[in-house]
Amino acid sequence: MGTIQILDGGLGTSLEDTYSVTFDHSKPLWSTHFLVEGEETLLSCQRDFAGVGVDILLTATYQTSIEGFSRTKTVDHPNGISKTAIGPYLQKAVEIVETARVHDYTKFALSLGPYGACMIPGQEYSGDYDSAHSSEESLYCWHLERLQLFTKVEGLIKRVQYVALETIPRLDEIRAVRKAIKRSGIDLPFWITCVFPGEDLSLPDGSSVDQVVKAMVERTEDGAAPWGVGLNCTKLHKLPALVEAFEQSLQGLIDAGYLQSVPTLMLYPDGTQGEVYNTTTKTWEIVEGQESNSRGDSSWAAQLANIVKESQDRGCFQNFVVGGCCVGGFWNVLARSGIFGLTLRTHRTVPYPTTLLTGTSALTMMNRTQSPPTMETVSDIEKNPSLTADEKSDLAPQLNIGGHGATQRRLKDYQVTMIGICSGIGTGLFIGTGSAYAKAGPAGLLLAYTVVGAVLWCVMQSIAELATLIPTAGSFPHWATRFIDPAVGFSLAISYGYCFMIAIASECSAAAILVSYWTDMSPAVVITVSLVLILMINLLSVRFFGEAEVITGSIKVACFLGLVIVSIVITAGGGPNHEGIGFRYWHAPGAWTNYRGITGSTGHFLGFLSAFVNASFSFIGVETVVITAAESVNPHRAIPKAASRVTWRIGIFYILGALLISLIVDPTNENLVSGSGNANSSPWVIAIRTAGIDILPSIVNACILVSAWSAGSSYCWVGSRMIVAMTTDRQLPQVFGRVTKNGVPWVAVIVAWLFGLLAYLSLGTGGAAQAFTWLLSLSTVGGLIAWATLCFCYIRFHRALTVQAVSRDSLPWKGPFQPYAAWVGFIGSSIITLITGFPVFLDGNWDTSNFVASYVGIPIFVVPIIAWKIWKKTKFVRAKDVDLWSGRL
Repeated sequence: MGTIQILDGGLGTSLEDTYSVTFDHSKPLWSTHFLVEGEETLLSCQRDFAGVGVDILLTATYQTSIEGFSRTKTVDHPNGISKTAIGPYLQKAVEIVETARVHDYTKFALSLGPYGACMIPGQEYSGDYDSAHSSEESLYCWHLERLQLFTKVEGLIKRVQYVALETIPRLDEIRAVRKAIKRSGIDLPFWITCVFPGEDLSLPDGSSVDQVVKAMVERTEDGAAPWGVGLNCTKLHKLPALVEAFEQSLQGLIDAGYLQSVPTLMLYPDGTQGEVYNTTTKTWEIVEGQESNSRGDSSWAAQLANIVKESQDRGCFQNFVVGGCCVGGFWNVLARSGIFGLTLRTHRTVPYPTTLLTGTSALTMMNRTQSPPTMETVSDIEKNPSLTADEKSDLAPQLNIGGHGATQRRLKDYQVTMIGICSGIGTGLFIGTGSAYAKAGPAGLLLAYTVVGAVLWCVMQSIAELATLIPTAGSFPHWATRFIDPAVGFSLAISYGYCFMIAIASECSAAAILVSYWTDMSPAVVITVSLVLILMINLLSVRFFGEAEVITGSIKVACFLGLVIVSIVITAGGGPNHEGIGFRYWHAPGAWTNYRGITGSTGHFLGFLSAFVNASFSFIGVETVVITAAESVNPHRAIPKAASRVTWRIGIFYILGALLISLIVDPTNENLVSGSGNANSSPWVIAIRTAGIDILPSIVNACILVSAWSAGSSYCWVGSRMIVAMTTDRQLPQVFGRVTKNGVPWVAVIVAWLFGLLAYLSLGTGGAAQAFTWLLSLSTVGGLIAWATLCFCYIRFHRALTVQAVSRDSLPWKGPFQPYAAWVGFIGSSIITLITGFPVFLDGNWDTSNFVASYVGIPIFVVPIIAWKIWKKTKFVRAKDVDLWSGRL
């Protein structure tokens, strides 16, 4: 499967229509004049294009010429701008597109028009050049001299990715620009597009399509080979016949042995309704008898989408660049991007949304002249008052296509950042580390957290790249469905969703135990209060949920930083007992402990393995920040930041925390394994009490209680989004995906929250309590299986990119060390999953219930895969068939 990239629209007409600019003979450079005067207006206009997500942005250099600059008189240059003074303006052209860039994936093309575009009046539509420029040699010299101006732009080859030679009206000029490119030394991929202004299929000079195509691609010693060929500034209704003619000509050259491969097809017709540009009056005029672009009920963008789809189906061209030319404003690009992103970029196995191909309104706004809305309004299609209902329907993401759900983007960057820093931090970090420390000792704990942290880092880099590219409500299960097998996506949603939904009950139960540190209040009351808080936070709004995470996250961070400071003070002898500790516990009882009485290196290694498993459970939940991509206002910015900051989170919260614990607490302290579940079991509190500090334990317990509530709320949010994910891939009835006016999937939230009621089982004795313990055990490996599956998703995604010849440079963000990081994450997570129950295999330590509790999660993951494959007859997705386009933002 090939690629489709979106090009920007008509710069000059966008300046006229949107910014009320008037062009006349006093501006011989036309849109390029804004490099001389009015660069802020030019930057704003180009940022309009960049902001709606174009893949390629053209520089404002289309009408650059030595003659044009010489006729441009300014205060600084009253006699015109000389050839030697042109350089800084061309440098500015590149700087402006760089500044205008909004998305990292946007590339730049150096826009260069024909000689006729620089004449007064312009002759690019007629090809009627003056006698001094009416031969191939004279045009070659003119183009070469202009190209050499750009070689003075600092770092041009690294800053610009393409050269666009546009609107060529003559056969001799096609050959001339190829020779000029080769001689100029500008070694960049370039494309050539011609203009076909008449009603027949020929250039203004009378050349046929066969002659044009041969001049563009035939192998010559003195001409460079173009990366792309096609047409621009041509009426839309002519495209079907012209594209077929291009295909036939190229196929003929291939059959004759003149051509080895087909270049990219460039299509950016004008966006008019039949008007023709009068180069003398510089206005758009209706010409009597001229056929309109309009085609009944089909919009301009839908027509263009159909033309490309038909070309794809015929199979000659594999790669396309589509855009608009004259009267193709940035709103047009927004509509084109929506249609191409949800139709042509959707894999053949996903039905094309017919409403997009037949809608009446995708681009009825193309001739509007009112000022554009702000970019914030552009991003919120539903609330844009300037769009009709049909336009909103065309532009909005389509439900259940490409993983899209009905949730809304309301999470701000700072909220995503705090979720990234604190997501999943609950009682495990503050209390659970104690038992791991007692089993492994100082060195074992530190090594375990470092190794698992490295595995998690690899997982995060992999899924953050996917989430930045495809930030949809389907998230984790949708990627598995899309890149591996729909059956795997179905099973992942069940196992991962259950893992977090049952954890709601776990955190509520933990909250009751934490409150028992101060009072004998009934645990049922605490559980009830906890459940009400969790439900309220999740039902109000995702923005409210984000604010709650910011507040509770701030408390967690403040608590941990306080514990870091206190730990340093204690180990340095600054506590009330004034006893310096240093690395005492690394020497006595020693860096390693003997696991269950097994001495020597074997016991030390088993202690490390035990801490290894414990550490992995503490880390599970960090990855959930990636799920926010579907509801983030700016996932292209927020998710990569979260991925980079996870390094600091792992280093500070976990590895530094493990080191400090090893300095302040004796691993043989019995309270570490007391099983109280409150602050009394926390290694931090044990150290604080040993140092003689009385007030801090209650403060720490309060912070841990807040962490439990926050984690429970976060788990409810994650669980509900897994349910929504299943609706986007039609694995659950659509009722589960219903949302409130604020975009909250209230049915999914309530279903996930109901699992929290299982916390009341923990209050019983005998069978009830044992049932609760078993339910928790079933979820222990769900997170680890998810890590491995998500890394495998990335491995398949990376393979699909390679097979389909899609460069990672086209992605909005690239994770480092790929695909090797994904392999490390996959193998590491799989190993941890397999060793979770290793103690039962030790001599004399077999316990059937513990074995089942440790490994039952694996068949729970595998059985739904088998069942779904049998029921739905799904197949493993081959790399060549992987959908790399739908759902992209």
